[in-house]
Amino acid sequence: MNFIKNILDASWYRTSVTSLGAVVGSAFTLLILVVATRQNQIIEIGAYNAGASIAAIIAVLAAGGTTVILATGATHVELAVRYVRHRLITPSLILLGAGSGLVFNHFVELPLAPILYGIAAVVLTNLAELETSMLEKNLQTHKVLWALFSSKSIGLILMLLGFSFAKVMAVSALIFFFVSYLSARPYWAKGPSPTGMREAASLVYQWPMIGLTLSDALYARVLYVAAPMILSPALAGAFATILSLLQASSAIITKGLYTLMAVRSKRDEERWMRFFELGTLGFAVVFWAVTLVGGRLFLQILEIDMPVAHHIWVIVFTALPAIVVIEKTKYKILSLGGSRKAFIIVLVMAFITVLMAIVGVVFQTREWLWWAPTIGALSGILTILATREKFKGVKN
Repeated sequence: MNFIKNILDASWYRTSVTSLGAVVGSAFTLLILVVATRQNQIIEIGAYNAGASIAAIIAVLAAGGTTVILATGATHVELAVRYVRHRLITPSLILLGAGSGLVFNHFVELPLAPILYGIAAVVLTNLAELETSMLEKNLQTHKVLWALFSSKSIGLILMLLGFSFAKVMAVSALIFFFVSYLSARPYWAKGPSPTGMREAASLVYQWPMIGLTLSDALYARVLYVAAPMILSPALAGAFATILSLLQASSAIITKGLYTLMAVRSKRDEERWMRFFELGTLGFAVVFWAVTLVGGRLFLQILEIDMPVAHHIWVIVFTALPAIVVIEKTKYKILSLGGSRKAFIIVLVMAFITVLMAIVGVVFQTREWLWWAPTIGALSGILTILATREKFKGVKN
């Protein structure tokens, strides 16, 4: 029993399980996307992602870095985070998310229900984040993996049974929250709640972290919102599907090989770090080449038969190697305590992507949307190259 406990408490184990959880989530999302696309639910995919993206951006602004301090704060801070999350952030997210979704739906041709399901899924995920942070703080990372696996596997089964994509994702988020909630309850802090919202807020908000998380959210999410404003529902859904496939693929590549890297680097020498870094990049380049060469075949498997779909596929997936390099560099910078430097990289990416999205919507030029992920990622690479000397082991 002591042997098992030592393994569960080991830092390399927790790091690898955390990365593995991201792989599991991304892999199941990828499978659900493939099934939904083959069931001709691309409009549903576009609407769901638009709603989820609106809510995700609002969630970042409302949360204000409270998750970070929950993982490191004392008992009274933990109680304050739970107080603020339940009484301020969640109600604000529901009201602002639903209101923004209704307003957004007025300007696009997408169905309203999937947009609202996307908002609901983000609300539930935001609540689950509170519980998973508690589990990670108490060295119960494997329980987070179980919650993720159970929710996504049930979601995939429902998808295969013919349920709509948006409902499946919302139900999956509900199960993830429910399992996380039950698993985390024994680890909740005990003590008096804060006397008021002002006292609690002063303890938990970490405003410097908002810049990094908001920039990440904008780069990943803004195109899902912009596309339906100038594209037909079917084309916006196809673009959202391809963009989702790119994001899921890059997450699997980076998190998957980093799971192995976490294990070997903690158990062997540091030389394995360099080996797996090169392996991640090499695999990304090979995977990128396969997706470009076999793009038409992949689209046939997905049953996306729009003439412009292959053009979108090639442009969007060109961003893959750059995204992997950026994620690898960001991990390294953050491990050295360089959150400000990581913020600069992601800020440039977000700024370029948002700018291209705005230009595309204002001037009704869809090519700006197709190229935004790739140009945004390349701008991140240029930022790394332009400031590489500042990133060499220098902390904030």
